[in-house]
Amino acid sequence: MHKTIQIFHYLSFLAYPFLLLGLYYGYRPFFMEGTDPIADVNMSLLNLGLAMNFLSFIDTARKNKFGIWLYGSKGRVKFMLILGLASTITFIVVGIHSYYISADPKIKELGFGLLMFGIGYAGILRMLIDVIKTYRPEDYPEPISEGS
Repeated sequence: MHKTIQIFHYLSFLAYPFLLLGLYYGYRPFFMEGTDPIADVNMSLLNLGLAMNFLSFIDTARKNKFGIWLYGSKGRVKFMLILGLASTITFIVVGIHSYYISADPKIKELGFGLLMFGIGYAGILRMLIDVIKTYRPEDYPEPISEGS
């Protein structure tokens, strides 16, 4: 099982080219004239969503001092979970609404990018829950099996 986790951990490094592409398309309208800003924002959202999906493959069992400080407070953890869930729902709902309901093709294009970004954000939220389980095991006791 450890080998499988290690393979997915190495696959998570594929996120970095997509992050760079997302940053490139995000800043491109500011530095290049004659580009379509909505298409560039859409490409940025698509690449960032893919990057977040690949980042969710990271091995969450590793601990460090910053993580101990960050996840040590229940209030901070609760705030991160609420903010992450609200953001994920917002991106997905706005993306679905824009893609399926809007008549403007530019808004449909942007809606697809928002939907992909929201799906990537959901992957990051799932990874956050796994990290919290690693740093705060007392909040997530092992389930009791019925066969014991």
